[in-house]
Amino acid sequence: MKKIISMALVISMIFMGVFIYIDSKTIRGRDELVAKAQEVLPISKDTITSASYGGIWREDNEALVWILSDNGYDSYDYWSMKYNIVGENAYTFIEWSRPTIYEKDIVSALWHGTEVFLINDESCVAVQYRDNEGAIIFEDEIKKGSYPYVYALKNSSGKIDFIDSNGKYIS
Repeated sequence: MKKIISMALVISMIFMGVFIYIDSKTIRGRDELVAKAQEVLPISKDTITSASYGGIWREDNEALVWILSDNGYDSYDYWSMKYNIVGENAYTFIEWSRPTIYEKDIVSALWHGTEVFLINDESCVAVQYRDNEGAIIFEDEIKKGSYPYVYALKNSSGKIDFIDSNGKYIS
């Protein structure tokens, strides 16, 4: 009986190793990140829709990569793709997901207790974080020409606001 269980365990480990090996192709650089997105995301192949790199957030040995795809209606669809970091500008793909839409071109993904935002709305010039009483804890200014902009907020319990050039909230 022990021999059968041992044999089954060895066979399972071999199959797991083969699966991990097949799925762990190293992806290097932005072009390959975009190519992987076009391979795995449900982006229409029969239109002129294309994927492009939106930005990256790295934490520990993982990365969240933002991908934009032109949906043909003067706007974008957004995707977050999770990767293991295996070297300098080298990654292995884990999974993709759809982010939460905050506004038309402001999206977020919750990742390891961090809310990671992609801001592609050029009218947004600042990000403010407020405590529960409404006091501004900090404000991050977005420089012109730096869109799409990646912003992360770890373990937040307050409120985040996106501000336009007139000082008004984007909502």
